[in-house]
Amino acid sequence: MNSPFLYLVACSARNAVRVWLQRLRQPRYLIGLAAGAFYFYFFLFGNRRGRRGRPGLNELGFLAGQYHGTVEVVVGSLLLVGAVVACLLPGSVAGVFGFSPADQQFLFPAPLTRRSLFHYKLVRSLAKPALSSAFITLLMRPSSVTSMLLTFTGILVTTLTISFFLAGVAVHAATSRHRGQLAQWSLVAAFACAAAVVVGTVARGWPNLIAAGSPRDLALELQHIGETGSAKFVLLPFVALVRLPIAAAAGGFARALPAPLLMLTAAYLWVVRADVPLEEASATPEAVEATRASERTSGQAVVRKSPFALAVTGPAETALLWKNVIAFSRHASPKVALRLLPLLIIGGVTMSKASKNGNAVGLIATLCLGAAGMVVLFGPQMVRNDLRQDLAHLAVLKSWPLRGAVIVRGQVLAPALLLSGIAWMAIATALSMSGSLRFATMMPLTDRLSFAAAALLLAPGLILTQLIVHNAIALMFPAWVSVSRSRGIDMAGQRMVLLGGLMVALVVTCIPAALAAGLAGMAIHAVTGGVPVVVPALVALIVLALECGIATEALGTLFDRTDIGALRA
Repeated sequence: MNSPFLYLVACSARNAVRVWLQRLRQPRYLIGLAAGAFYFYFFLFGNRRGRRGRPGLNELGFLAGQYHGTVEVVVGSLLLVGAVVACLLPGSVAGVFGFSPADQQFLFPAPLTRRSLFHYKLVRSLAKPALSSAFITLLMRPSSVTSMLLTFTGILVTTLTISFFLAGVAVHAATSRHRGQLAQWSLVAAFACAAAVVVGTVARGWPNLIAAGSPRDLALELQHIGETGSAKFVLLPFVALVRLPIAAAAGGFARALPAPLLMLTAAYLWVVRADVPLEEASATPEAVEATRASERTSGQAVVRKSPFALAVTGPAETALLWKNVIAFSRHASPKVALRLLPLLIIGGVTMSKASKNGNAVGLIATLCLGAAGMVVLFGPQMVRNDLRQDLAHLAVLKSWPLRGAVIVRGQVLAPALLLSGIAWMAIATALSMSGSLRFATMMPLTDRLSFAAAALLLAPGLILTQLIVHNAIALMFPAWVSVSRSRGIDMAGQRMVLLGGLMVALVVTCIPAALAAGLAGMAIHAVTGGVPVVVPALVALIVLALECGIATEALGTLFDRTDIGALRA
């Protein structure tokens, strides 16, 4: 790399550190840094005396002992599956290289070759793999300095190889579009054939896997399947990538290093020698708009169907609901579905094993109950299609001729309805299969229906309350809400501080509803002698709804007074 590029890299790193230090002058970042450093210190180094002399993860038996080969085969197979997915859904060249408008203005007209520019961007991207490798090394807690250095080097080489491979897949997808369908699907076909070989080998050894009587026998059988036949040669490069980070001894590390280094060099040359137009590696709004315009012209644009017909007149909250429901569809892509693929595979294997024991229906009911609880407790934190997402566009929201309370209610409606619908489906499915649950069979059907009805009533109230609290924190402390994708210990600390405040606010908010529900239950029990469930749940829902209504009016007033300048980083 030329000396001007070294100068740019050094200046960029120095300026990034300077900006970060200047940002720490603000209390929110300083408090976040203190909280994040406190958490990571005790997570990584807490109770050090109790762990002194204990082996790290790299020295434990499941990595370095008799299960070493099993770990290599299983993780190598997962890497092969990931390669197939990456070839089917390649990233964009602009996302890999990310030439900014400043790069286009000053570097593109300069007397520099295309390869040198790509080389420069790839070298600048080495910081993230290095930091992630260091963090993973600390998590593995090597027992000695030598083991720590070996582990860090192995993880770094493996991470860089995977990163360069993903970049190469994106470059191949960009260049093959100009060479025809055969070139575009050649890489997909190669990895798909490799995956088919592994699947066929596993299918032939499936009876032995089913017959395994203990976890040890299962692990040894998996290792045997991956080290025999054609699967051994197909998994060889992926196993080599896995073998390097988990090599605890210097001798094993030296023997495992050449193959990953060779693959890293090949992936690097694959990327830098690709003939990619600089225009495709430019991430500018103009380029994105030009691509969309060409798609509209060629008739390839994706037209999303409206969720429901929006009337000319009606509550303004309905229009905001309509807008946010459409925004949800933008995230419903194959990439999002493939993120759930590992969970689906694990769930399918677990259910197939349970079906042999005659308890598949009970397992499905248990999973549905767990899913309902996860949606109610953690769904409002994950689904942010409300003021937390639109806070960056506060200037646009405040220009609408609507009261602040109307905007707040309209913003939380879409995530509340979505999460409530998912929770209701999970509860209803669990109820329909409750006869297979051991703890449910001891209750009569009427009791099961009562508990299900109470859960159906409480779920939307708890979800809506959490969403109101989330949006209240966003409006009351807008400077603490991340409107960008900034990362770091200080940002992680900010999120932990906010999460703690959220939990306290949620508990305080639910206290009146719990008291009202308890009083209603005691009154009914005094009259009828029974233990009611549905009526207290309905009372709790009404109290939560009243609290949310009052909170939206107060938040609307706060929304009208919110300063746009408070959102500046």
